Amino acid sequence: MSIVLNAARAWRNPATAPARGTVHAMDIDDTPVPAMDKKDFFLWCDQRELRSNPEIAAAFRVSSQTIRNWQRKEEADQMPAWIPLACLAIETVAAGEPVPVAETMTVARLSEWQGRHRFKTYEDTACVFQIKRQAVHNWYKRQRFPKWLPLACLGYDVAKSRIAKDSARAA
Repeated sequence: MSIVLNAARAWRNPATAPARGTVHAMDIDDTPVPAMDKKDFFLWCDQRELRSNPEIAAAFRVSSQTIRNWQRKEEADQMPAWIPLACLAIETVAAGEPVPVAETMTVARLSEWQGRHRFKTYEDTACVFQIKRQAVHNWYKRQRFPKWLPLACLGYDVAKSRIAKDSARAA
């Protein structure tokens, strides 16, 4: 099983979870995708000229209310684990790299993505995004997926692709 799943499971375990405000990293096969706190997230957005709530909401496919809620967080509070992956996806698309960008997620698309990464259970998928297994189950049951999910999946794909390229160069 990949390190990302083990790291995410450890993070979700209350006994091994980082203390509130602790900076941690989610590892994807030995390559860190740093966690992002509120301060780092809004700095990232500002550097990319995403300054208004509607602009940020549109880029990350969430509501403006979600952005307002994030703004109310403490400076050191961690953003959702999918945010660094979405940032990686946004940067990749902005750089003009040829990557497939799905506007919406479907059962077939998510199942194909899970298969490519050998995720066999809802828990495997939940661990990547550090959410509960039940949330993934509900996505399938209701056939409704968060609008941010295609971005996060693309970010995961980009991270895995970069790892493979770096490994090939090192060999």
